[in-house]
Amino acid sequence: MMQPESYQTRSLSTMVFVAVAIFVCVLIWPCVATAGYADSAHGDDTSGVFRRIVQVPDWPLGVDCTQWPGGTCVGTKGSCAHCHDTFDPDYCGVNTLMLFADLDYDSQWDSFCISCHKGPASSIQDGMPNQYTYSVNRGGAPTGCPANIRGSFRFVDEAGAQRDQCGSTVGSSHFLDDIRTALAGQWGFDSDPANINPCDACHNPHLATQEYPCSKPSDHWEVWGDGSGEKMSDYATGGYYLNYYPPYKYPFPLGSVPPESVVGLPPPQTHEWGPASEYWTPDTPDYVTLCLVCHQDQQYSTRLSRNLLAIDWSSTGGTPSACTTGDRHGKKGEPGAADPYYGFRTEPYGSGTAGTWTEYQVVMCTDCHDPHGSPNEFLLRTCVNGKDGIVVGGPGQWLDFCTACHYLTYGTHYHSDGPTSDRCPDCHGHGNCTGFGEGF
Repeated sequence: MMQPESYQTRSLSTMVFVAVAIFVCVLIWPCVATAGYADSAHGDDTSGVFRRIVQVPDWPLGVDCTQWPGGTCVGTKGSCAHCHDTFDPDYCGVNTLMLFADLDYDSQWDSFCISCHKGPASSIQDGMPNQYTYSVNRGGAPTGCPANIRGSFRFVDEAGAQRDQCGSTVGSSHFLDDIRTALAGQWGFDSDPANINPCDACHNPHLATQEYPCSKPSDHWEVWGDGSGEKMSDYATGGYYLNYYPPYKYPFPLGSVPPESVVGLPPPQTHEWGPASEYWTPDTPDYVTLCLVCHQDQQYSTRLSRNLLAIDWSSTGGTPSACTTGDRHGKKGEPGAADPYYGFRTEPYGSGTAGTWTEYQVVMCTDCHDPHGSPNEFLLRTCVNGKDGIVVGGPGQWLDFCTACHYLTYGTHYHSDGPTSDRCPDCHGHGNCTGFGEGF
């Protein structure tokens, strides 16, 4: 293939500029100088960033990297230059942080990060796989809609209004503009929301790995969940009386006796996190602490035109019927509480028989919510605790969702009478406490 004239006549001084620019970037950019970049998902030299389309003004647009001298236009797989254009003096420095595209987050589905994190056919990342939801990646669902990050954010439009997708009219997404506004001036983020990449709230692109992709907004330069003190086993402490079990992983049958409890039977991978041999799954990251960096305070939702409830996941104490602070899916409660106050729970959280339990389990945020978006409202997952295809048909119609972990063996007339018997949040939800649940 004949190269453009501008390539053939490129001078030695231009080549010197390239070398100097890259050298300076390595010296002064924390993103490149960070020791963990080579260990990150983006920096991996076998599966990392590899932009297959170049967009340089004086060279033809849409040229495949493999058609360039040496087989690639901007370096090997994992190279910084796949995100930062340092190789052309006419283009270098045009965009913020020398990125190949502008940081434009006015849209939910057309931005710098989304240039790669979308469907394989349209992604400019070479070999980009589908990026399924948490329900698929951790919950074990065979497949699901949406199939990529771009799609996960498309349940709301650029104004934050409801947008129908995946056959759903009640789907939900984190609204990127709300995130930018919440981050402005906090934890080292820019005071101008327009200069903030909302994806950076939970992800450091130079440190994130496939197994541990998150960083806390308040501690952006450390990967969260991979170290001591950052696991759910650290958060939910209390010996036998206060613990955390990840939900079952599909297709493990709902309500079955866990095979790890059968002496002599090697357990399969029945839980969402951790090795198959570990019932306690100590690898589970403490995503409660991560999410509560923001959600321990009221956050405004453009989609709902109101503030979201501030979540208190840590309080304990008080009798079951007392109206104390906290949440019964969190640490609120005490050993030996009567069953009705906690619902008749399926395995691995209890049994469907009447009686008194001596163990109390804490639930993690992502056990119920998909982090980016979902066909269900409030980012509720479509696959929970081995139950797949969960559908929230309309506002508050959560019965199909809640029965992934709860039997309806108490007060059945409340749960079966009338056209609104599937509206669990009419009586149960985060926050305000009543005698039989967290009533709205």
